[in-house]
Amino acid sequence: MTQLTYEMFHIIEDFIEKILNSSWMSEKSQLCLIGGVMINCDNDACDMFMPLKFEVRAKDGVSIDYLTEVFPDSQQANKFM
Repeated sequence: MTQLTYEMFHIIEDFIEKILNSSWMSEKSQLCLIGGVMINCDNDACDMFMPLKFEVRAKDGVSIDYLTEVFPDSQQANKFM
């Protein structure tokens, strides 16, 4: 079930890349892409969000990945991807 969840994340990530249009952006504009997986927990436990993508893009396509800087534990989750 875990692998299926990661595969669905990648399918959606690919779809977003295909429809992403940066023509609306000015030279100083930046676009933040955040994505991940919701983890539904049983009983009284709180549901959680596991971040898998956190990057900022400029109009010229330059991308800066902030995932491990903002979420240091996310590197451990990404080893399963």
